[in-house]
Amino acid sequence: MLNCSRKFLLAYNILLFTVTHYQIINGLERVVEGSTEAKYIHVVAMAFKIGGRFSNNV
Repeated sequence: MLNCSRKFLLAYNILLFTVTHYQIINGLERVVEGSTEAKYIHVVAMAFKIGGRFSNNV
């Protein structure tokens, strides 16, 4: 059984990784949605968003 400090470190690691990972995916989505290509070709932005969200959940 894990002691209290190891449980805390494990929870902190999971929290930090999850928040950082979400921010990276969210930032990439904003960059792609703001690009010139995505404004004219909406499929590009939508495909990147779906791919990013799917890869985030896998």
